Amino acid sequence: MKKLKSTRDLRVNDVVRVYKKGFGYATLSVIDAHDEYLSARADRALVKSTARGDIFDAYFWSERNSSYEFKLEVLGVLSIDPNTDLNIIYFRHTGKIAWSNERKCLQADVDMPFSFFFFGVGDGSRVFSTKNVKLKKGKIFRLSDREAHFRYRGSLDQGPFVKGRLSLGGEEVDVVGRIECSREGNGTDCVIHFSGMAGKEREKILDYIFTTYRE
Repeated sequence: MKKLKSTRDLRVNDVVRVYKKGFGYATLSVIDAHDEYLSARADRALVKSTARGDIFDAYFWSERNSSYEFKLEVLGVLSIDPNTDLNIIYFRHTGKIAWSNERKCLQADVDMPFSFFFFGVGDGSRVFSTKNVKLKKGKIFRLSDREAHFRYRGSLDQGPFVKGRLSLGGEEVDVVGRIECSREGNGTDCVIHFSGMAGKEREKILDYIFTTYRE
């Protein structure tokens, strides 16, 4: 794709991810990049909470994990039928676009069950179905595409690495990473720093954040 110099360069069906303060993250699908405006299909909940003059933080992901970041000013909204997904937001075009060679690390507060186990350098090939694996269960309370913060009731005999499973709606994603823990009251708070994650798996996490997180 050519370099994005203006929102007029967006194409039909391009996906733009947005953040609206007071609402959270959402995804838009471009309908038309008209000379006078940009129109995009949006979730009904976002349309209902949006008014003329609102400003969105917008992110357009291009190939090779790079991204474009810009502001979108709302010109108006249109909800044709409340029983369908045909809900449209119109935006003023902008040429003030910043390019980044990596996608911004976005995070959301969540309440997600998390099954995991510790392993050492020599036995990282074990999987969840292995009989010798003793799964522990915690709760993830903050998630990004680079790390997860989770809470475990009780103390943990910390190992160097953790393998765990994220439940992202209808998707499951296995993650591996270094772990750091600290005791908090009667439990343990930990951070897993993901390592070796494929781009496809990382996008599943980011899509989950954008499609589910609300403030």
